Formats: sequence, structure tokens, C-alpha cells
Amino acid sequence: MPPETWELFYSLYMTQQKRGIQLCYDVTRMEYPEIPSCKAFERKASTIPYYAILYYREGPKAFKDALPCMQRTKLGIASNDVWFSECF
Repeated sequence: MPPETWELFYSLYMTQQKRGIQLCYDVTRMEYPEIPSCKAFERKASTIPYYAILYYREGPKAFKDALPCMQRTKLGIASNDVWFSECF
């Protein structure tokens, strides 16, 4: 698969318009008639990381909401390592 065909397909697929793989393939094929089958693009699209798809196809808020939360433990904090005070 030539890099420029994948770049065109990727730019069409990774938008919040959520175009299907077949539609992106058809548009790419109109620009580059000598490209591999749609299945080849499906296989390559399946290698796109989940969080990249989430960010570009669902939006930044969905991406931020899906990020795992950080689990903290107090085991590494010794006595008097952290102080809190109220200032008025």
C-alpha cells in the first residue's frame, strides 16, 4: 500500500464525521485507482490505537473521559512528608 493512499484514507477516516471504512476506501480509490482491496484498509485500520480513534472520531471530551484514573496509595508517604494548613 503506497503511503500517500494510506494518508488520504487516514485523513478521511479519522474525523468526527465518523465515515465508514468503505466510504473512505471509495473516495481513496477515486483518487488512486490502483490500490489494494478494502479488506487491506480494514486490516490496517484495525492497527490504529484505541485512544487515537477515540480522540479523533469521538472528540477530546470522550478521550479525556475514557482515560484511566490514577490510583494513589499512602504507603510511600512517611510521617511529616506532607503538610496541609489553612491560611486566612
